[in-house]
Amino acid sequence: MRETIYFVVIVLMLMPYQVTLVSNFLITEALHLNNTYWAILLPGIFSPFGVFLLRQGFDAMPEEIREAAMLEGCSQLRLLIQIGVPVCKGPLTALILLSFVDAWNMVEQPLVFLQEAFRYPISVFLAQMDESRIDILCTCGILVLLPVLLLFLFSEEDLTKDLA
Repeated sequence: MRETIYFVVIVLMLMPYQVTLVSNFLITEALHLNNTYWAILLPGIFSPFGVFLLRQGFDAMPEEIREAAMLEGCSQLRLLIQIGVPVCKGPLTALILLSFVDAWNMVEQPLVFLQEAFRYPISVFLAQMDESRIDILCTCGILVLLPVLLLFLFSEEDLTKDLA
C-alpha cells in the first residue's frame, strides 16, 4: 500500500502547479492563511516533490539508528524530531530553499492568494513592467536575485556537507 501511494505521489509530480491552484486556494482559505506569505510557501513544501525529496532523505537514514532509538524507548515523534530532522538536514534545507525560490518567482499564485498588492513579491511587479524601462527592470532583477543568493550562501554548508 505504501508503494502505491508513493507511486501516486510521483505521478502527481507530473502535473503542472496551475492544476492544483484551486484546491490549494480552498485549503489555505479553510486554514485562514490567505493574504499571508504562508499561503504561498506551504503548498510548495507539501507538494509531491517535497514528499519525494523528504522520503529519499529519511530512507537514507541508517536502519541501525532507528532500531537503536526504538530500543531506548523513543516514540515515533521523538525519533522524527530529535534524530530524523538532524540526520536529514540537507534534504530539508534543500526543500525549504527550493520552495522559497519557487514562491519567490511565482506570478499567478500571489495574485490568487494575496489580496493586498504590497504583499506581492517583486516577480509580480516584473511581470507587469513595460520593457521600455530597462534600468528599472535590471535593478529589480538584481533585487530578485539577492534574497535567493543570500539564502543559498547561508545554507550552503547544510546542502553540501554529505557530498564530501
